[in-house]
This record gives sequence, structure tokens and C-alpha cells, in this order.
Amino acid sequence: MALSREMTISLESLSREVRQIDVSVRYKLGLNELLIIVECKRHGRKIGIKEIGEFISKKEDVGAHLGVMVSERGYTKGARSYAESKG
Repeated sequence: MALSREMTISLESLSREVRQIDVSVRYKLGLNELLIIVECKRHGRKIGIKEIGEFISKKEDVGAHLGVMVSERGYTKGARSYAESKG
């Protein structure tokens, strides 16, 4: 089992765009490697559906198995519902 983490990195994506990631964790267990990405938001307001959608798109584009978004101010009801519907 191997675990590595990096903070504020750029990952090449399926779209061939370089994506900025706040924190990435790579976890290797046997032959399988999992990628977890974390995005940290420090806005003066709650995070809305737009930001959630952009993060989900980024997660899929970099091939992450799990994505976590952390927000200092929380999330709107619509954003929470949308995120829950996407898993």
C-alpha cells in the first residue's frame, strides 16, 4: 500500500487542458491506484450550483475517483442537492 499527496498542483486531463488542483491524494493498493482531489473555497458567500458543476467537470476530466470540495461559507440548498444527485 502506498499513499502520496500533493498540494496545489496541475494535472493534465482527458481534455488535454492543464487543471489546477488544490490537493491531490494518490493511493496505491496492489495494482490499483486511486486519485482523490480536494478543492478548497474561501469565498464571502455560499457555493452555488455553478461551482459544484465546474468541480464535477474537473473531477471527471482529470479521472479522479473521488472529489471533495471544502467551503468556508457552506453551500446553497441547490448546490447540495445537485452534488448529492451526482454522488
